[in-house]
Amino acid sequence: MPPNFPLDCEGVFYCPGSEVRDMRKSVNAALAQSEETTEELVGILTAISVVSKRLAKKLAALEKPPDKGREKTDGRAEAAAAHAD
Repeated sequence: MPPNFPLDCEGVFYCPGSEVRDMRKSVNAALAQSEETTEELVGILTAISVVSKRLAKKLAALEKPPDKGREKTDGRAEAAAAHAD
């Protein structure tokens, strides 16, 4: 039991009203900051997902054998198609 907190008659820690209000303000501020951080993380992870999808498409295009009806190009057509997203 912390020595700085007085107990009420039932043995429960007693906190004056102003301390409770201050604690609530601190908790609310921490929750608001947590929500902002969460929104920022969602944005970052979404951006990573978009870039990952583009890279996967480019890798798949590089691994895919050229079509039988055409010769292998220098990659400009594939690059243009990849940037079309």
